[in-house]
Amino acid sequence: MPSLLKSFGTGIVASVFGSQGGIGAALTRALIDCPSVDHVFACSRVAPESGNGFTGLGFDLTDEGSIRDAVQLMGHRRPLNMVFVATGVLNPAG
Repeated sequence: MPSLLKSFGTGIVASVFGSQGGIGAALTRALIDCPSVDHVFACSRVAPESGNGFTGLGFDLTDEGSIRDAVQLMGHRRPLNMVFVATGVLNPAG
């Protein structure tokens, strides 16, 4: 499969928040399958099982501390080139 992200070079590290919803799951799969992407952090309410080329992380969108913890785990491994938010929340109540 040719890379759709040629302008970004290689070794891309991406994260997808909301990785188990419809759009998030499709985006996560496309990134994992892309030859330019080195690693994907798949973040969801329930941590997806990690696999080849991706790490599953759990977070609660309503808990700032859990989001911070997920981001810190990503940052300790390598810098991020792309961050996608596919949670489906446009404006949280409150």
